[in-house]
Amino acid sequence: MTKLTLSRTIQAPADRVWDILADFGGVHNFHPMVDTSPITNGQDTGLGAERCCELYNGTKVNEVITSFDPGRRNIGITVNQPDPPITAMTGEFTVTPLGDSGCEVLAIMEYGLIDGALGKEQIDGLRGMMEGAVESVLKGLDDHAVTGAIIGNGGMHQSSPAGATA
Repeated sequence: MTKLTLSRTIQAPADRVWDILADFGGVHNFHPMVDTSPITNGQDTGLGAERCCELYNGTKVNEVITSFDPGRRNIGITVNQPDPPITAMTGEFTVTPLGDSGCEVLAIMEYGLIDGALGKEQIDGLRGMMEGAVESVLKGLDDHAVTGAIIGNGGMHQSSPAGATA
């Protein structure tokens, strides 16, 4: 398994950022690749909640919460049946307060590949693509938490709350 670890400091209270992450069906509000993200099992959050992320490119990704600790502001997510050459994919987010008005979000992604399916250059390229994707998710989370704007395709603000500027 390949493991990526990235973090971002966000100038919003940790509780606000945690609430955004814990709203499992609301990932489309900040994820720049997700168009819609309906809950599929009737459970909005917590261990076992499931969603179907419908991406702007037409792909669907089914995910489930596999760990959930509101006290630590930690959520773990597993992708069900990822597309080849990926055999397994998990993500984990932890929100740590930095004073009253800011926090750090630690994102850990792990993924496995079919043995021998890709050459070294392809594996390195996939790693770079995955790092870029996680960075864009963290940026979208930052933008949404700070401005309240809905983050759309490619990270563009789709809407802003009344009176706010994007």
